[in-house]
Amino acid sequence: MGCHRYYLRNLCDEIRFPNWPIVEHAEFLQLLLVVWREELTRKPMDLSEEEACRILEISLEDFSNGDAQRNSIQTSKEINSISKKIENMDEKKLKRQYRTLAMKYHPDENPEGREKFLAVQKAYERLQATMQGLQGPQPW
Repeated sequence: MGCHRYYLRNLCDEIRFPNWPIVEHAEFLQLLLVVWREELTRKPMDLSEEEACRILEISLEDFSNGDAQRNSIQTSKEINSISKKIENMDEKKLKRQYRTLAMKYHPDENPEGREKFLAVQKAYERLQATMQGLQGPQPW
């Protein structure tokens, strides 16, 4: 996470960057508080992951990475978690499914498909946010 002139992960790393001088202390502190406040006010998206999968017409079993060894190591609780499955989803397959539906329902191709097109777009953005860990405040 960046703040002012600093990447906070590096700023806190005393081993790699010992005694890193901080320039403009007051401005940095003000911006740090603003970034922190923004992080705390982040809200999850209103569309659920299950609804997004349904809109995109995908099943999580079809879209898993296929890394059998990693899946066998995971606990059953993690496997049942839909968020974990989405994080391990193959991004290329998800994108391909999104493009297929987007072309099918695009308003230029299908004038009655505008609402479905917007729903497909919102569902794709929701799953992308989950895959990238952008749901709500980050667990630092």
